[in-house]
This record gives sequence, structure tokens and C-alpha cells, in this order.
Amino acid sequence: MTGDGGIPLLSRVIDGGAAEISQITGTMNSLRSMAGPKEFLLVADSKLISYGNVAALIKAGTDFIAPAPASKVDDAVYAALDLDAATVVDYTPARDEDTPAAQRETYRVLEDTHLLAGPRKSDPALEVRRILVHSTGNAKGQQRARDKRLAKAREDLDKLQHSAGGRYYNTAEKIAARIGVITKTRRVSSCLRTEITTDDTERPALSWHFDEDVLQAEAAVDGWYALLTTLTPEQADPSEVLRRHKGQGAVERRYGDFKGPLAPRLRAGQQARRCTDHGDLPRPAAVLPDRTPGPPGTRGRPEDARSVSRQPEGAAHRPDDPLPPVRPAATGHQRHRPARHRHHPRHPAPPTRPPRPGTHPTPLARDLNELPAKYGARVWAPSRASPEKATR
Repeated sequence: MTGDGGIPLLSRVIDGGAAEISQITGTMNSLRSMAGPKEFLLVADSKLISYGNVAALIKAGTDFIAPAPASKVDDAVYAALDLDAATVVDYTPARDEDTPAAQRETYRVLEDTHLLAGPRKSDPALEVRRILVHSTGNAKGQQRARDKRLAKAREDLDKLQHSAGGRYYNTAEKIAARIGVITKTRRVSSCLRTEITTDDTERPALSWHFDEDVLQAEAAVDGWYALLTTLTPEQADPSEVLRRHKGQGAVERRYGDFKGPLAPRLRAGQQARRCTDHGDLPRPAAVLPDRTPGPPGTRGRPEDARSVSRQPEGAAHRPDDPLPPVRPAATGHQRHRPARHRHHPRHPAPPTRPPRPGTHPTPLARDLNELPAKYGARVWAPSRASPEKATR
């Protein structure tokens, strides 16, 4: 029992003939296993890594695993690593379960320490454990991305080289400005080498090439990244640290599966993603008040909500309606007609032109003309033979 309010924490039925003194040890061990400290591991992305966050986690005694930002680890550290000395991790991604073993993505790990400096000189450096990971899948992806960037930059530079000295790029300044744009958009500033020369007539010319040494140095660090953690080697070896970090994706997917059935759709007609594994969770119709479930694939809506198609012609919207009437979408030839000519309560059709003299009157006019004669009244009407005179 607890001291504040007497809330029971643990209850157990014991034989009446058992000695109470012999039950204390087992009861306290059960209570300790239930109420004792639990291990908590925080697995996050690189946004977690900052001096203030890491210092707070170390002070609170909370273990974490997070990838180090690219700015925290120099490429020279990865370039100096020996891939053959790394340990192969027994881990297979879910996407490679049906892939042949020779074509699966492999992971290798190494271990060292990382010093995280503070924003002020007086701040003590924080030493954490660093797991250096190499992924063959990441290496192939980075190589493909680099080849694509170089191919696009090569195409732009060849076009600029042929156009140098022409109508648009007739000065060295214009060529240099265009090179700056290509370098920025294609991200080839580290490996691109250019030279602009002029002949006797001040006509500029361009020559360029990619530095192969820089490209080889970039290829040497492909696939490497670092994980920072406060787990001790006794708690988890480098391979186990990587496996625990890979569990972050499963947690995020389970969280997405949980909130999927509760997520309302933003626009009408948009297909909502629902999880089929949690059929017992409430749907939006059961969570939101005053809503009734509609047919499959439609949004729940109040029972008295109505649209223009359900209202009689010219009916106005009632102030107490929870939803305003929805204007139907234009179909067919109405898409090409102005909105003011559509037959809509807010945009009525323009009035018709009155009939010309001598033509057949409209049914309404005929009824009005016959109305006085119906009740015995005498009506004045113009004569067809002499329009200027009126006969009685």
C-alpha cells in the first residue's frame, strides 16, 4: 500500500495456514520486480545531437543512440578507416529478406570515442562512444547520386564550352557567372576545375575537367556514417548498437499504424490510409461527436447535412444547418461557361427577352389576357388592321 491515499500496488492470495513471516521475502521480490527501475533507451535521429541535449541525457542517466551529424565527423576520419578490419554485422534489412544472399546489403562496424565540444571554451568536452558503420547499400546510393550530378554538370559545361565566345557568352565575366550557377546547382564545387582564356581578338574560351583525386577521395568515404551512444560495451557491443538503432524504423511504423485509423482526411475525395491490423480501434465517426459513419470510402457527416442536389430548386441554406450546401462540380459543357450563367441559386439564369409584337404570346401572358374575360370583364385590345386605333 502507498502512503498517499492507500492505493493498493500488489495483492496476492495466500493459504491461511502459511506462516506470514515466510511470505515477506517472496512478496518483496515480486514488488521489486514490478516497481523497480526500468531500462529506457532513446533512439533518435541526428537532431538529438547537440551539446545541451547530450549533457542533459548524461546527467539524467538516460541511454541514447543517434547518428552523428555530418558536420561533427570529418571525411578524413572515414577515409582513414580500414574496411577489412571492420566486423560484419549479422543483420538483414526487411527489404532484402527475399533477395539472394550475395546481393543483400551488408553492414560492418568499428568502434572508437567521440568528443563533443561545448559552445563556450569553459564547457567541458563530453566523451561518448562512437560506432562507425559502413553500409554497402548507402555506398551504392551515394555513388549513383554522384554519377548523376557529374553527368548533368558535364552536359551543362559542354554546352557552355561550345557557346563560349558566341552571342550570349561573349565575355569572360558572363562565362564565369554561368560556371558559378552550374557549380551551385550541380554541387560540383569540390571537384570542378575550370580555366577561361582569351585570344588576340578578346574572344573567350573555356576549358574544364573534374579532379580525379577528389572524386576518389569522395568515393573512399561512401557508405560510412557514425552512431553516438552512451551504452557501455557491457550493455551492447557495436553490432548490437547498430541492431538497436535499426529498430527505430519499426517503432515509427507501429506508431504510424496506430495513428492511421484516427487520422481524418483533409480533402473530400482523398483516400485515407487505414491500418488493417487494428480493427478494434475507434474510427473518426466514433471519436468525433455528432457524426455518423457513412458508406465505405466516404467521410462521416451529420445526418441532417444536405447538399444542393438534395435541396429543392432555389432553396436557401438554413442558419441552423451544421454544414453549408455544397456547390456541385461543373460537368460537360458547363466547364466552359462563365459561372454567372450557370443555373445555381446564387447565379440565376438571365431574364428572357420579351416576345416581339405580332408573335405568339407566352403561356403566362395568354393566361393573364384571358383572366378578365373569364370573369366577364371587357378588355381593350389593339386592332390588327389599324394599330393606331383601338377598338372596344
